[in-house]
Amino acid sequence: MKLIIVLSLAFWFAATPGLAETRPKPMQAALDKIVTEALYCTAYFGFAQEAVRRRPDASAATAKTLIKRLGELADQALNIAVTSGRRAELSAQALNARQASVFDDVRKITKNSMANLPVLVGRYDTSCKQLVLKPEVRVQELFRREFD
Repeated sequence: MKLIIVLSLAFWFAATPGLAETRPKPMQAALDKIVTEALYCTAYFGFAQEAVRRRPDASAATAKTLIKRLGELADQALNIAVTSGRRAELSAQALNARQASVFDDVRKITKNSMANLPVLVGRYDTSCKQLVLKPEVRVQELFRREFD
Protein backbone atom coordinates (compact mmCIF):
# COMPACT_ATOMS: atom_id res chain seq x y z
CA MET A 1 0.00 0.00 0.00
CA LYS A 2 2.83 2.39 0.92
CA LEU A 3 4.46 1.78 -2.47
CA ILE A 4 1.23 2.61 -4.32
CA ILE A 5 0.84 5.87 -2.41
CA VAL A 6 4.48 6.79 -2.98
CA LEU A 7 4.25 6.02 -6.70
CA SER A 8 1.01 8.01 -7.00
CA LEU A 9 2.60 11.00 -5.32
CA ALA A 10 5.72 10.53 -7.42
CA PHE A 11 3.79 10.68 -10.67
CA TRP A 12 1.80 13.71 -9.47
CA PHE A 13 4.98 15.57 -8.54
CA ALA A 14 6.62 14.52 -11.80
CA ALA A 15 3.70 15.78 -13.87
CA THR A 16 3.30 19.12 -12.10
CA PRO A 17 5.46 21.86 -13.64
CA GLY A 18 7.26 24.31 -11.38
CA LEU A 19 7.78 21.83 -8.59
CA ALA A 20 11.42 20.95 -9.17
CA GLU A 21 12.43 22.81 -6.02
CA THR A 22 9.69 21.22 -3.90
CA ARG A 23 9.88 17.69 -5.29
CA PRO A 24 11.25 15.10 -2.92
CA LYS A 25 14.91 14.40 -3.72
CA PRO A 26 14.17 10.76 -4.58
CA MET A 27 11.63 11.99 -7.16
CA GLN A 28 14.13 14.31 -8.81
CA ALA A 29 16.77 11.56 -8.74
CA ALA A 30 14.37 9.09 -10.38
CA LEU A 31 13.46 11.57 -13.12
CA ASP A 32 17.16 12.24 -13.67
CA LYS A 33 17.84 8.50 -14.03
CA ILE A 34 14.98 8.10 -16.48
CA VAL A 35 16.34 10.92 -18.66
CA THR A 36 19.86 9.51 -18.61
CA GLU A 37 18.76 5.94 -19.24
CA ALA A 38 16.52 7.01 -22.12
CA LEU A 39 19.43 8.92 -23.69
CA TYR A 40 21.67 5.85 -23.39
CA CYS A 41 18.90 3.83 -25.04
CA THR A 42 18.66 6.39 -27.84
CA ALA A 43 22.40 6.03 -28.42
CA TYR A 44 22.24 2.23 -28.15
CA PHE A 45 19.43 1.82 -30.68
CA GLY A 46 21.04 4.40 -32.99
CA PHE A 47 24.41 2.65 -32.81
CA ALA A 48 22.75 -0.72 -33.52
CA GLN A 49 20.85 0.81 -36.44
CA GLU A 50 24.08 2.15 -37.92
CA ALA A 51 25.78 -1.23 -37.45
CA VAL A 52 23.03 -2.96 -39.42
CA ARG A 53 23.07 -0.21 -42.06
CA ARG A 54 26.81 -0.78 -42.63
CA ARG A 55 26.45 -4.53 -43.17
CA PRO A 56 27.04 -5.78 -46.72
CA ASP A 57 23.52 -7.25 -46.81
CA ALA A 58 21.87 -4.03 -45.60
CA SER A 59 19.77 -3.82 -48.75
CA ALA A 60 18.01 -7.11 -47.94
CA ALA A 61 14.37 -6.80 -46.90
CA THR A 62 14.97 -8.14 -43.38
CA ALA A 63 17.85 -5.71 -42.83
CA LYS A 64 15.71 -2.80 -44.05
CA THR A 65 12.95 -3.82 -41.65
CA LEU A 66 15.44 -4.05 -38.77
CA ILE A 67 16.98 -0.67 -39.64
CA LYS A 68 13.52 0.91 -39.62
CA ARG A 69 12.56 -0.74 -36.31
CA LEU A 70 15.79 0.29 -34.59
CA GLY A 71 15.18 3.87 -35.74
CA GLU A 72 11.67 3.74 -34.28
CA LEU A 73 13.04 2.44 -30.98
CA ALA A 74 15.66 5.21 -30.90
CA ASP A 75 12.91 7.78 -31.52
CA GLN A 76 10.78 6.32 -28.73
CA ALA A 77 13.69 6.43 -26.30
CA LEU A 78 14.45 10.03 -27.25
CA ASN A 79 10.80 10.95 -26.75
CA ILE A 80 10.92 9.44 -23.25
CA ALA A 81 14.10 11.42 -22.51
CA VAL A 82 12.59 14.69 -23.71
CA THR A 83 9.28 14.16 -21.90
CA SER A 84 11.03 13.16 -18.67
CA GLY A 85 13.46 16.05 -19.09
CA ARG A 86 10.56 18.49 -19.25
CA ARG A 87 9.08 16.95 -16.11
CA ALA A 88 12.45 17.29 -14.42
CA GLU A 89 12.50 20.90 -15.66
CA LEU A 90 15.73 20.45 -17.59
CA SER A 91 16.35 23.16 -20.15
CA ALA A 92 16.78 22.17 -23.78
CA GLN A 93 20.41 23.21 -23.43
CA ALA A 94 20.92 20.93 -20.40
CA LEU A 95 19.25 18.03 -22.18
CA ASN A 96 21.40 18.57 -25.30
CA ALA A 97 24.54 18.71 -23.17
CA ARG A 98 23.60 15.48 -21.43
CA GLN A 99 22.85 13.83 -24.76
CA ALA A 100 26.26 14.88 -26.11
CA SER A 101 27.92 13.48 -22.99
CA VAL A 102 26.04 10.18 -23.32
CA PHE A 103 26.94 9.85 -27.00
CA ASP A 104 30.61 10.57 -26.19
CA ASP A 105 30.48 7.89 -23.51
CA VAL A 106 28.99 5.36 -25.96
CA ARG A 107 31.75 6.17 -28.45
CA LYS A 108 34.34 5.51 -25.72
CA ILE A 109 32.64 2.27 -24.63
CA THR A 110 32.64 0.97 -28.20
CA LYS A 111 35.94 2.60 -29.13
CA ASN A 112 33.89 4.02 -31.99
CA SER A 113 33.85 0.63 -33.70
CA MET A 114 30.78 -1.28 -34.86
CA ALA A 115 32.65 -4.47 -33.96
CA ASN A 116 32.07 -3.57 -30.30
CA LEU A 117 28.27 -3.58 -30.58
CA PRO A 118 28.09 -6.69 -28.32
CA VAL A 119 29.43 -4.55 -25.46
CA LEU A 120 26.40 -2.26 -25.80
CA VAL A 121 24.03 -5.20 -26.18
CA GLY A 122 25.30 -6.62 -22.90
CA ARG A 123 24.91 -3.32 -21.08
CA TYR A 124 21.70 -1.91 -22.50
CA ASP A 125 19.60 -4.42 -24.43
CA THR A 126 17.34 -5.64 -21.61
CA SER A 127 16.72 -2.32 -19.85
CA CYS A 128 16.32 -0.39 -23.11
CA LYS A 129 13.81 -2.83 -24.53
CA GLN A 130 11.88 -2.63 -21.28
CA LEU A 131 12.02 1.17 -21.29
CA VAL A 132 10.55 1.53 -24.78
CA LEU A 133 8.24 -1.49 -24.86
CA LYS A 134 6.92 -1.28 -21.28
CA PRO A 135 7.92 2.18 -20.06
CA GLU A 136 5.55 2.15 -17.09
CA VAL A 137 7.27 -0.96 -15.70
CA ARG A 138 10.77 0.48 -16.08
CA VAL A 139 9.75 3.88 -14.69
CA GLN A 140 8.11 2.28 -11.65
CA GLU A 141 11.25 0.22 -11.08
CA LEU A 142 13.43 3.34 -11.12
CA PHE A 143 11.04 5.21 -8.80
CA ARG A 144 10.90 2.24 -6.45
CA ARG A 145 14.70 2.14 -6.22
CA GLU A 146 14.83 5.80 -5.23
CA PHE A 147 12.06 5.57 -2.64
CA ASP A 148 13.23 2.36 -0.96
